[in-house]
Amino acid sequence: MPKVTQEHRDARRRQILAAAREVFADKGFTQTSTGEIVAASGLSTGAVYSYFPSKNDLVAAVCEDAGLTSSTSPASATRPNCSTGSAPATAATPG
Repeated sequence: MPKVTQEHRDARRRQILAAAREVFADKGFTQTSTGEIVAASGLSTGAVYSYFPSKNDLVAAVCEDAGLTSSTSPASATRPNCSTGSAPATAATPG
């Protein structure tokens, strides 16, 4: 089985981020499902999750790619703060 090159991995990551940016721009962070990003990317669910284990990871990567958040802050991975919106780490529970 041939080895996957770093160039190939980088291209797939860019492909996923481009799809995520497109869907986030259309629907916003909170209204976008990971499944919609998978569909827009044209890749399999497993492929997308191998690069980004959660939607918050995708949001953080899109924000970092746009220069809107710091990758050095541990909080930025769970609660990205982009000027265009945010994706909370957990949903609020009533009570």
